[in-house]
Amino acid sequence: MLKWYEETGENEDVVISSRVRLARNLSKYPFPIRLSKEQAKNLLDEFKAKLATLAGEGDRNYKYLSMDAISDTDKVALVERHLLSEALVMKTEPAGAMLSEDEVVSILFNEEDHVRIQALAGGMNLEKAWQVADQLDNEINQSFSYAYHEKLGYLTSFPTNVGTGLRVSYMLHLPAIAGTKRLAGIAADIGRFGVTIRGNGIGNLYQIYNQKTLGQTEEEIMQNLTTIASQIIKQERRIRKKLTQENPISIEDTLLRSYGVLKYCKTLEIEEGMNLLSDIQFGLTSGILKQKEGAKKSIYPLMMGIQPAHLQQLAGKPLDDKGRNIIRAEYVKGHLPEILV
Repeated sequence: MLKWYEETGENEDVVISSRVRLARNLSKYPFPIRLSKEQAKNLLDEFKAKLATLAGEGDRNYKYLSMDAISDTDKVALVERHLLSEALVMKTEPAGAMLSEDEVVSILFNEEDHVRIQALAGGMNLEKAWQVADQLDNEINQSFSYAYHEKLGYLTSFPTNVGTGLRVSYMLHLPAIAGTKRLAGIAADIGRFGVTIRGNGIGNLYQIYNQKTLGQTEEEIMQNLTTIASQIIKQERRIRKKLTQENPISIEDTLLRSYGVLKYCKTLEIEEGMNLLSDIQFGLTSGILKQKEGAKKSIYPLMMGIQPAHLQQLAGKPLDDKGRNIIRAEYVKGHLPEILV
């Protein structure tokens, strides 16, 4: 079974991934912030016992991870792949997760809520991710009674999640918009519609997601986000086209230089690596850089692979910054797609 980032999806020249997350609490236990250590352990034991035969969509295979039984490096690597949250791995109370082998699904236990169900899909496939998460939600609800209010909806630890408990997001690659300093204006515009954009600019990756979960149906929340994402996609494509038409030689030169650095460097820092790989992603999806026919265009798996904890796992030993930069360069050269010049 392919992992989510190995699948193709709509608008994959701009949209890296789609994510659905559902926050749920059980009616029989206090919210996580008020759970005693014994209650937290009992809750985990119940989850493990009743969800041992969890199937969900596609008869996926799952593995259970206890947060006190895996190394810090493995925890961080799972955060880097967006399978675990920083809040979960920082927990000192009993906590755990169930992960599907294809990394489409992660179910977090005793994080900020008793249960958080997450489903991922490559490209613009929010509906696909929703179907997976919704089916799992129904399956879990057959074994556990959720905390639910007739008027408010699902009750959660944070008021911003009350209602549907649904957070949906798209991960976007926006080199043209970011490069022309238009993100601030976009953030202000979409904020009026209850949508937020965040990102630190490294690799030109940005996540857009809904802020409100109360007073809207799940379908309305997803449609609102998709409509806004579609407008951002159009703007990104329009700016890319303008840039490549006005300065074709300059753009191609920049992208080929980035490829040359990645192909021949001996040491590579994380921020430089992410930004250079962003250039390659832009070049491949825009058709400026050419590959052999049938080759995959997504560079995102390579972006995940050069993260610090992934490199630490690859080395199998502790690394300092210098050691990571050397291994990062080697890793990129070993996985960089062949560009036809």
